[in-house]
Amino acid sequence: MTRNASIRIGAGIRRIVGKTRAVIVTAIYEQTIMVLAVLFCAGAGATLWHLSSLSSNLVESGALQGTSLYADSLTELRTFYGSQIVERVKPLGIEVTHDYATKEGAIPIPATFSIEFGKHISKKGSGMEVRLYSDHPFPFRKDGGARDDFEKEALLHLRKQPDKPFFRFEDYQGRPSLRYGTAVSMKAGCVACHNTHPESPKTDWKVGDVRGVQEIIRPLDSAVAETRAGLQGTFILLATMGFLGLGGLALVIGRMRRSSAELELRVAERTAAEARLLALRDINVAITSTLDFHSVLNMLLETIDAVLPNMAIQIWLVDGQSGQVERAACLNLDEADWKGRKLTVTPPLVKEAMSTRAAAFARNVQTDPRTADSAYFRRQRVVSYLGIPLVVKEKVLGVLVFLTRQEHQFTDEEIEFLTTLAGQAAIALDNSQLYEQMRGQAVELEKSNTAKDELLGTLAQQKEELSRLNTGLASEIAERRRVESEIEAKKRDLETLHEIGQIN
Repeated sequence: MTRNASIRIGAGIRRIVGKTRAVIVTAIYEQTIMVLAVLFCAGAGATLWHLSSLSSNLVESGALQGTSLYADSLTELRTFYGSQIVERVKPLGIEVTHDYATKEGAIPIPATFSIEFGKHISKKGSGMEVRLYSDHPFPFRKDGGARDDFEKEALLHLRKQPDKPFFRFEDYQGRPSLRYGTAVSMKAGCVACHNTHPESPKTDWKVGDVRGVQEIIRPLDSAVAETRAGLQGTFILLATMGFLGLGGLALVIGRMRRSSAELELRVAERTAAEARLLALRDINVAITSTLDFHSVLNMLLETIDAVLPNMAIQIWLVDGQSGQVERAACLNLDEADWKGRKLTVTPPLVKEAMSTRAAAFARNVQTDPRTADSAYFRRQRVVSYLGIPLVVKEKVLGVLVFLTRQEHQFTDEEIEFLTTLAGQAAIALDNSQLYEQMRGQAVELEKSNTAKDELLGTLAQQKEELSRLNTGLASEIAERRRVESEIEAKKRDLETLHEIGQIN
């Protein structure tokens, strides 16, 4: 009996499940539009929420990455200005002061330079602000201290952890913004100035102390507005597509795919731009780590190869003595073949880049009429050619040539990137050449000092020999005078005897 009851209960459950399934299937078939509308609304809502979250994350991530790079660039700019500009003009008598605008011929101190540069950037319409503030501001910095809670917290945080940035997404002056602060540490060249300045509020600074904060305030309202506008348009579009049925749903899916592709393209473009900035920074760090000319060339080629592994590179440089263009170094090419060819004139493409101070491009260098030796490029299996002049301080040092194994049309972004790279390389090469010249002059000076010491030693020996000869000559003269005196005395004695003989 119990078994029969269990069977009846199981059969009842199966009937209920079967009826429920049948009702659901019937509803799906009979109410297809309603079901699709519900599913569409649920999918649309989930999609909008996901896009909103993704867009917000992308906006914040992109703003954070871009602001971080911008902060690093400002720090590098201030460091470069202080070490390469200020330190080089001081010996020339040029005054470096915060009130440079009121003094003719003066230039700003690094902190003032950063503040003025930040104001200049803000005036360009980007809405971005740059502030430098400290717990110990100079009296002439009217807004040099912390103005709100964020700036106070930034000072406390960065004093404890100077290597980690302090940032926050918050409303600033009624606008959603990213506030990004980094520590400004005391350098060796700054300590003496701050500790001895008559208006300095603190005179016991040490190297590495956090003297203040560099804050970048980046408004995000335009990006947020664009995101919201895009989401609103997407919602309207999805709603319209839902009322149009299956055809509308297909259109919505297509639209979402296009939007996703555009978003991915923007992300890819931004990622590529950031990669170029990081590459430029890595190249700058690498080629400025030494002043030895050959080391600079090798590090330049190695770093370019790491960033552009598919490129062949040539470096042409002007000889400082002869003024002729010579082959300096190459990468991913047969160096013996390149340097072994007899060079009677400067190659036309190299000459074009140097004379115009602009990029010289050849889509196919093997057939281009400007090519001086097409056979060489065929042997090396290179096709497209881009020569960027190495220009520094209005002086053309040579040409940095990029070669591809397949035909390639360089884009404006690529040319701009490679031109910036060539500019950094030109600075490093110019510095290394100056260093080599100074080292050569030092060697010549050392040789001159050695010759001078040898000459002085010879003169000392000659002086000693002359002194000895003078002493011997004096003795000989004294002896001669003594003999003459004796002869005179004997002569007088003879005269006396003669007189006596006459008297007798």
